Amino acid sequence: MTALMDQDVLQCSFPTGIADMKEATYNDGCGMSEFADKIVLVTGSSSGLGKGMARLLCHQGAKVVINGRHPQRMQDTLHHFRKAGYEPEGIIADVSDPDDSKKMIEKCIEVFGRLDILINNAGIGCAGLFEETSTECFQQIIQTNLLGSLFPTRFAIPHIKESHGSILFISSLAGLFGLPYISVYSPSKMALTAVAQMLRLELDPASVHIGIAYVGFLINDPEKKVLGPDGQWLPPGDRPRQFSQSIEKASAIIIKALKKRKKTIYLSPYGKLIQVLTRVFPGVYRWFLVRHRNRIRTTYVSKNKQV
Repeated sequence: MTALMDQDVLQCSFPTGIADMKEATYNDGCGMSEFADKIVLVTGSSSGLGKGMARLLCHQGAKVVINGRHPQRMQDTLHHFRKAGYEPEGIIADVSDPDDSKKMIEKCIEVFGRLDILINNAGIGCAGLFEETSTECFQQIIQTNLLGSLFPTRFAIPHIKESHGSILFISSLAGLFGLPYISVYSPSKMALTAVAQMLRLELDPASVHIGIAYVGFLINDPEKKVLGPDGQWLPPGDRPRQFSQSIEKASAIIIKALKKRKKTIYLSPYGKLIQVLTRVFPGVYRWFLVRHRNRIRTTYVSKNKQV
């Protein structure tokens, strides 16, 4: 368990060395005034999509809190932020632990006095057959991908209600229809849809915006790993580049939709097609998945671990 300490809250800036910002992408419908001085917490933001969204929000004037579990990775991220001239705060916390989540939200309020936006981005991928996946892996995936969104949300709600702000869940296209070879990843992401639907009803009187983004394949950092069925961390499978988006583009689409307080976010025509197929023609989509079973296996399972 990672402890939250005062020294874990650090001022930082974003990297110029990781991925150069393209002005056309970052100015795509998102003006500086939309997020200026908004207090935004992005969980799981020391790498990947969370880091990309945090960078974009910093660029647009928000006061951003980044979060991660690993001290060294957080320090590296803070160093990169600092080089670019941005100054979000950084909090070390394990969002799958309720005590850490509570302290993380309390630290945000202590530093800024309020919280306007919570982006529940923290999550882990996995690969392998369900029947071969250990129960310990089941627990780790559910704790991170589901409880790691529930716990921060639970403690943030009173403050989001005060600011009439937003809570955004980062889900996946794999959360629209149960997919093979990724074990309980699909269920862990599918559950977020029910959470978002429930919260919209409960928090509607408080004018709180609840959004959910269904993310597809991303061009991830080379260091990205997914959890194998035996608990080992593995490189992801061979993702189709024609259907993959850059972190920068995905971040821009999500933040633009967040600005408009959209309830449901699909990041590409491919994502919208999947949504239509799963809702209107589920049998057709299932037929497609069965027909392309081998290709799906190579997509999700590393070559040296294929079943």
